[in-house]
Amino acid sequence: MNDGNVWGYLFAFLGVVGLAGGVHLMMETDKATEELAMVQSQLDGVERAIRGQQANLAQRKQAYEDRMRPDPLIAELDKVAIEQLEVEAAISALLAEDEDLRKQITNLQAQAMASAPGTEFNDLALSESKILHNAKLQKIENDILSITHSDGVAKVPIASAPMRIKNRLLVGIALEAPPRRKSLPEPSTKPGATASPTVSTQKYGRDRDTPEWNKYKADLAEYEKKLLNARLRVQALENEAKTLQMQGSAALISNSMSGTTSPSRRYYARVTVDAYNQRIIEIRRKMDAAMLEVTRMEGLRPKAPDSDY
Repeated sequence: MNDGNVWGYLFAFLGVVGLAGGVHLMMETDKATEELAMVQSQLDGVERAIRGQQANLAQRKQAYEDRMRPDPLIAELDKVAIEQLEVEAAISALLAEDEDLRKQITNLQAQAMASAPGTEFNDLALSESKILHNAKLQKIENDILSITHSDGVAKVPIASAPMRIKNRLLVGIALEAPPRRKSLPEPSTKPGATASPTVSTQKYGRDRDTPEWNKYKADLAEYEKKLLNARLRVQALENEAKTLQMQGSAALISNSMSGTTSPSRRYYARVTVDAYNQRIIEIRRKMDAAMLEVTRMEGLRPKAPDSDY
């Protein structure tokens, strides 16, 4: 075999090898292209899934925010419910104060009856024609008064006793029936009847049977009681000032009607009026302080739990 044939075979072999390598490279390239297209398709699917999930999450987030957003009606009902709690606490304080005052009046009447025997009334008019001289209340038995006087002993029923004795015994005070809070309607038990909701069953937007709310209700009841006492203090001082004004005016009128020109009487009358005026000024100062205390307490009203009201 000569050199030319050798080189021919060699070039032919190299051509075959090159062709095979090219075919293999083309096959690998096609395979890589197919895999790339498959991966790209999967990525597109993943991106679509992600966008779908994002849209779903956005909808769920919006729905959650809408659900958590406070309902104006629920908020208004909560406000009304809290105001009702405050009103009920104030009513309870008033009823308690009314009961205490009734007990005080009853105790004072009992004390007046117990301490009345021995009271002297001097000349006591039972009627226009009958006057008991040196009258003295001896005892009270079965609503009958035993009154000693210069001519003996008189038996007088309390109901027909003179006003002086009734005032001493505090028997002319008539107390009205104590006020009662109207009870809420009970749910009907008849078949087909619809139970009307009551305040105790309406929860509105909050659960008010919790330790925090129970503490708030107790604090509110104590606050309303103190506030009522502060307001009653102002009213009592105002009544005392009016009484002193009337007494001072009566003293001044009495002195002017007496027509006396005695310097000592005029001086005494002026001192008396000045004393009344001074007491009125002192009471007015106490009233100002009491009214400031009411204003201060009104700013300390307990705040309901988790509430802006």
